[in-house]
Amino acid sequence: MSRAPAERALTAFFGALPVRRRDVVLCLHGVSDDRPDGFAPAFEQQLGSDEFRFLIDELRATHDIVPPGALMTERIGDRPRAALTFDDGYRNNLTVVLPLLEELDASAAVFVITGYVGTDRTFWWDALGRWLDAARDEVEITGLGAFSLASEAGRRALFRRFYWSYLELDPEATEELLGRVAEALDAPAPEPSDVLSPEDVRRLAESGRVEIGSHLVEHAPAARLGTDELRRQLQASKRNLEAWTGRPVRFFAWPNGQSADIPADGPRLVQEAGYELALTTVPGWIGPAGARITAPFMVERLSIARGVSRRTLAAKLAGMDVVIDRLWRRLRSSPR
Repeated sequence: MSRAPAERALTAFFGALPVRRRDVVLCLHGVSDDRPDGFAPAFEQQLGSDEFRFLIDELRATHDIVPPGALMTERIGDRPRAALTFDDGYRNNLTVVLPLLEELDASAAVFVITGYVGTDRTFWWDALGRWLDAARDEVEITGLGAFSLASEAGRRALFRRFYWSYLELDPEATEELLGRVAEALDAPAPEPSDVLSPEDVRRLAESGRVEIGSHLVEHAPAARLGTDELRRQLQASKRNLEAWTGRPVRFFAWPNGQSADIPADGPRLVQEAGYELALTTVPGWIGPAGARITAPFMVERLSIARGVSRRTLAAKLAGMDVVIDRLWRRLRSSPR
């Protein structure tokens, strides 16, 4: 069964099940109506404005939408709670998401990668997506393999292969690999990613709608950093965010955030750095409606991407992503 039919079958099955009465955190990356022309895989993680409005309306049919911090306390009530979170720190969290939160009377947390704030740096996925959009040749890249980029399938194959490699590399090795790709593609210097500035971060924090959290200094799987470097980035990102906002930073989100990306001592290091809550991207729920969080430094989330529909949201809330995650973990642990 190919991927698309398999996804449709799973969505149809889980979408027909009852929505679980469990508190949940949703993981998003931004909201944008400015679709780039051509190949833009990172854009697929961004919802459109109308999609975001639809998401909130659908979610409110079954859940109370609360600030993420509200999930840290128990509550007696019939309706489960849902919290919204945005990873990476794209500027549209200020220009698009904040006005939508005000319009819809909702709150969220935004997790910022501090090493990109106030710089002209580019996330690797933004750079690679733009390069591949312009690429049409056959290339061979040491460490990745040979690819025909005349089709979108070939471009997606290279993007996917780079992603698999990134999961196993530290930031320096990822940059070196990205440089090899740029050389093979004869690519120009990438445009900077459109991220928040220190002033933007402050404005979000002062809005009363957004709580700012850390997403480390570099977007790298924490398990590839080593204990000392992870500790340094946890402390440095928190310190910078508190300087920009004038507020304590309580929340942290693991970059990439799957189980294999988080070292065994990671939760302890997060707690020692002064955070109160850490979120993964492992699919799941917090627990029964109103329950206390039992693993505050490994909180599970459900990811929401462009194309969300009533059926896909219902399927996610019913447990579809949890099943898919089990298959993903097997795939990631298998030899490639």
